[in-house]
Amino acid sequence: MGYSQRRNRVGRKKSKKGGAPSKSVGDRPHNKVSFAAKLAAFILEDHKGKVEWSEEGGFAEGQPHVFGVLPFLHLNISEKVFRKMLASGQAHNIKSLAADCEAKDLNKKLEAVSFNCNEQSSVGVNALHDSTTEGITNKNRWEARKNGRRVLSQVEKYMKKQKELKIIKSSSIAWCK
Repeated sequence: MGYSQRRNRVGRKKSKKGGAPSKSVGDRPHNKVSFAAKLAAFILEDHKGKVEWSEEGGFAEGQPHVFGVLPFLHLNISEKVFRKMLASGQAHNIKSLAADCEAKDLNKKLEAVSFNCNEQSSVGVNALHDSTTEGITNKNRWEARKNGRRVLSQVEKYMKKQKELKIIKSSSIAWCK
């Protein structure tokens, strides 16, 4: 058997065993990751330094971006559920913005341009929610979030370790499949 035949045979064996190890979620293209992973990279973009974790205590509370992203990951939150969550706080956000607007008497000051605090606050909050969600799901933003994806890969590694140690269930790492 010649060299190239042996190499092909070895190559076939490797691919039957599964080939190259799968990439961490932060290294995958945007269309190969869950919404929860995209949301996490968005939140984790501002995390500074290494992810602090231990087998005994899990993720340290002193890292708010990491600690705060965990519910979204454990739930493997979908875009639909995330939008519902934003919508549930929408009325409060609109009311708060409109009250600030009215406190500055903007309806009267901007009467010449038909400004309306209630209507424009409602449209503004809706636009903010849509822009936030679009910013999370946008391909270019995923690729630009180098730090968020790097930190996300660290979180993935530790959560998989927690699953291996039977600290968390498989459903808690569904977001990184």
